[in-house]
Amino acid sequence: MKVQSKHANVMGSIHGGTTAAIFDQIGSWSVVLADQLKWSLSTNLSIIYMSTCPIGEHIIIKGTCDKLGKTLAYSTINIYNEKDNRLVATAKLTKLRPMTEKI
Repeated sequence: MKVQSKHANVMGSIHGGTTAAIFDQIGSWSVVLADQLKWSLSTNLSIIYMSTCPIGEHIIIKGTCDKLGKTLAYSTINIYNEKDNRLVATAKLTKLRPMTEKI
């Protein structure tokens, strides 16, 4: 994804809120794909910001479902700067799984 001005903070790099939204979305999809769920609810999102990514550069987003428990699912998501493969931010997402509702 190319970082555009609409994704940026006043310093000209990707905004923390943008990364948080990406983490929630990609983490949710990793759980959906791993468990074929129709829905789940985010219960916790923990983010560590490590570096910046300026407007005009591209990010690479990688998400994995780490564990599917009985009621909770856990995923890890990383955002990298494509230019130098530097880790921009990392997150852990916890999702509440429905008791039924398989696809």
